[in-house]
Amino acid sequence: LERHIKQDEEELLILRRDLQTIETLQAQVEERLEEYTRRAAADASKIQELSRNVEHLSTLPNPALDVPGDLLEAVQAFVSKQAEDMGTRCSKALIDLCLKSNRVLQNELDKKLLPLQHLTDAIYRRVKDGETVGQTDP
Repeated sequence: LERHIKQDEEELLILRRDLQTIETLQAQVEERLEEYTRRAAADASKIQELSRNVEHLSTLPNPALDVPGDLLEAVQAFVSKQAEDMGTRCSKALIDLCLKSNRVLQNELDKKLLPLQHLTDAIYRRVKDGETVGQTDP
């Protein structure tokens, strides 16, 4: 019987320690729950305030949509000038390339047609010599 009593007392001590641990943990959980509840209330208040601010902002005019006329005109003038300058440079470059290409083509044609030109000149000279000979022989 004493042995059972001693075992029961040891078990009671273990249960009391466990109970104390559980009560400590419960106190910590309750403390944190109170802190989280306070934070949730503060966050809800901030959310409401921010929501009111957003609603107020949505009623104000949007400055990004109202481009000042003088700024718009200045940008349009700048873009127009840049486009004109770019067009001028491109046109000049295109003209220069076309002229160069025409010169190259003309030189190649001259080289290929030169033998034909010599042959035509030779035929022309013979015909002319023949006319001269024919005019002197009546």
